[in-house]
Amino acid sequence: ENKDSLESTAATVGIEHLSNPRWKNVARLEGRWSNQSDSYLNTLGTVYKLTDEVTLLAKNVLNYSDNKAAESGDRIVNRFQLGAAYRDVETNRFDALSKVEYRYENNETTLSAPYQRNVYVLSAHMNYHPVRAVHLSGQYAVKYLNETYDFLQTSGMTQMVNSRFMYDINERWDAGLNTGVMWNNVSDGVQYLAGIEAGYLLAANLWVSGGYNFMGYKDKDLTDGDTAMDGAYFRFRFKFDENLFGKNKPSINKAMEP
Repeated sequence: ENKDSLESTAATVGIEHLSNPRWKNVARLEGRWSNQSDSYLNTLGTVYKLTDEVTLLAKNVLNYSDNKAAESGDRIVNRFQLGAAYRDVETNRFDALSKVEYRYENNETTLSAPYQRNVYVLSAHMNYHPVRAVHLSGQYAVKYLNETYDFLQTSGMTQMVNSRFMYDINERWDAGLNTGVMWNNVSDGVQYLAGIEAGYLLAANLWVSGGYNFMGYKDKDLTDGDTAMDGAYFRFRFKFDENLFGKNKPSINKAMEP
């Protein structure tokens, strides 16, 4: 084995602009070079705090891989997002995020079966905390996909609605229910999500949870991780904001409330 073939060089440069308290702008460029392939990752983002409750966001991530093998082509992936976030800072009981996203992927790494994807996604996410023990969350998403795979073109629209109900049993344990439905205009099939979950508070704002979905679904663009698939899963939750280091304050760390 030629060990030199495994050697590579990487470099990263980034910049943040924080002079205005309402603006945050970031730019980052990463590169990795080897005799097998060269890859580049560029991230651009901006956040504008419109009011104390509303924040506007924009982000673009571009990844390019230049494969040098004769039997493998290049790969380009780009994701562009525009969004608006709302948080009820007075009571901290409700927050929401709406965003539109365009995803482009041109993958020729397997020259015998190249594919190209153009995906447009509109989604809305919400969390509601009416009382200390109850947490409600929901998501609606719709996507339009235009895909060319192995020189065959397909298109279609998929919609999804998810909800999760969580109840704090005590300061350390919680339990919940997951439900959802997904459908599209390509087939008549409708897929459902139904499952249960239990979680344990390891530290302030850090939870580990395990669940089991009796039925579920998976979508490359709409579902988050494996928590919507049928079967068992684990997930970690970590909540943080500008009050991250105020863990000794009962108003911030609910586990300290009497």
